[in-house]
Amino acid sequence: LFAMSIALGSDQEFQQGLMERGFYPENLPPVFKVKNLFSASQKLGLFDKDQIFLKKPLSLSRFSETKRGGQRRIFSIPNPLFFIDASNYFLKHRNDLDLFLNISPISCSKPCFNDRHGRAIEISSFPEFISFRREKLSASRYVVTTDISISSPSIYPHSIPWVVHGKEISKKDRSSNSSSVYVNRLDYLIRQAQDQQTIGLPVGPDTSRIVSELIMGAIDKEFIGQVGEEVVGARLVDDVYLGASSIEEAEKLLSSYRDSIRKFELDVNENKTRIFNSRNDLEPYWPVTIRRELEHFSEVGVTRKSRSDLTTYLDQVIRMANDQDDDAIVKFSIRKLDDFGLFGVVDDFWDVVEPYLIRIAVNFPHCLDYVARVVAWRVRLFKVNAKRWEVVCQSIVAYHAPQGNDSEVSWACWMLKEIGGNLHKELCEKIISRCGPLAVLLALDLANSSQVNGRFPKNAILDRLGNGPMLGNDWLLSYEAERSFGYSIKKKNRSDYSVFGDLVNENVGFYSDTAKPAVFDGIDDDDFYEAI
Repeated sequence: LFAMSIALGSDQEFQQGLMERGFYPENLPPVFKVKNLFSASQKLGLFDKDQIFLKKPLSLSRFSETKRGGQRRIFSIPNPLFFIDASNYFLKHRNDLDLFLNISPISCSKPCFNDRHGRAIEISSFPEFISFRREKLSASRYVVTTDISISSPSIYPHSIPWVVHGKEISKKDRSSNSSSVYVNRLDYLIRQAQDQQTIGLPVGPDTSRIVSELIMGAIDKEFIGQVGEEVVGARLVDDVYLGASSIEEAEKLLSSYRDSIRKFELDVNENKTRIFNSRNDLEPYWPVTIRRELEHFSEVGVTRKSRSDLTTYLDQVIRMANDQDDDAIVKFSIRKLDDFGLFGVVDDFWDVVEPYLIRIAVNFPHCLDYVARVVAWRVRLFKVNAKRWEVVCQSIVAYHAPQGNDSEVSWACWMLKEIGGNLHKELCEKIISRCGPLAVLLALDLANSSQVNGRFPKNAILDRLGNGPMLGNDWLLSYEAERSFGYSIKKKNRSDYSVFGDLVNENVGFYSDTAKPAVFDGIDDDDFYEAI
């Protein structure tokens, strides 16, 4: 099940996959799509020489994303020049690196190249991890669980060569062009991509899946070297579970894992570290309950009583989410409403589901992406209360834009784009002044489609971009403002990197204002049974 490899697929498929399907973080509105980057790079000969200059480092575009439980995480989108050089690097060394990506017997995060569709680099799913964990730890009396902040700014990029070449050798040879210590080159590319910072890793693109597993696999190897190969455990990315027969053994395992982590300048997240009896290592039952209840409504059909009962049950779902402080419960309910077709036919439960989705959009930000997908699907095939949803989207933007919550603002703006709703000029000003480049691009798209009430503050964007933004954290906004929306950017915008003009001329895109929701992409008929 877990024999994964990045050495699969042809060279061209691998490199194009990393550069295009592995470019953006997961879970963005579908307008964020890469096209022609690989073919243009090939045509222009960009793979034949380094694209990143030592004295002209790049910066990351940031995106503040929601997390389960009301937490947030920051995703990073490196400059396209990073992907040209990094894809070249991984192509050259993927067979060598694959050996180090498969050294851990407890890992369920071994990257695998996917040459079909979806993400270019895949890892095992959470259900697969649960199954693996159950098998490995079934005979353990106690469980140690901990979390390593692999995406933390405290990560030291110089430690990446250590995991392959060893600390002593890596410190003796720091050359970025070393033929023997070849991971120095990866360290260099990562630092150049983030303004030469020597802490932190860009998290979001598929390259981060490879880099994080190199580090985590090395930690596992160090740990197993200390405690012995008979140890039982399971890890998915940075979530670690270890089995023990006694409290004393559990404490020793945890101590040894801490020691192993610290050798790579990391530490455990103490708030997520505990030792407990394995009889309490249980998955929640609410998915079964929700699935059974909603399946029942699909079987009984639409009646006055079933509408009333469904309204009451959806309140119960929110009550469960509140009691357990877990928005995943609500998100799962939307998935099951979709799976059982409770809003997918002409005579359905939409009059019950629509108010429920509005409540979720306003009160459960982590679920907004699902709500937006449902609304976009429904408006294309049936109908929604567009005026009501316009008010909802404006309310979401008004609340989240001042906080710089890119995810909520982006999905709300994309929803407005899909339903033909408008955004107030004042909200656009908030987005431009407080949010990241992805959210600003969506506001710019709405303005381009005459979906902004009032005069769009174009000068505010030009002021924000300044003189050299193609190397800065607004590179995406700068590039697409020129390519997609006809902005005349200052000549200094390209900062002597003329390649950006070449990419524009070759119609390389990182934003598509005509992109369809994923469920409609590439399909011509009207047989769309699911929204998510």
